[in-house]
Amino acid sequence: MGQRTFTIELKVDYADRNKDEEIKKACIAAGVHLFATAQLLSDIPRTTDIAVYTDDNFIPRKQILAQEDIIRTGNAALPSTQEADGNSAEDLAAVIGDL
Repeated sequence: MGQRTFTIELKVDYADRNKDEEIKKACIAAGVHLFATAQLLSDIPRTTDIAVYTDDNFIPRKQILAQEDIIRTGNAALPSTQEADGNSAEDLAAVIGDL
């Protein structure tokens, strides 16, 4: 068993710096998708890790996505004990588990 690192690099060129936020969101979405896929395929999911960075010629590299952020975001998105439609988290888990 070995560990493998995959690197994807995206370079964009545009005059409007306001587009940075949209590119950043797309990179985060792609990172989350890759992380989820790697988790599903990994024999030992705890060892899967991801980081997404941004930089340019004038500022140092800045991390914009890490494994901890994905877990924190996922936990925040979990349903509370009582959903708006009246289903509990346990009811939802039972239905989803049967799919």
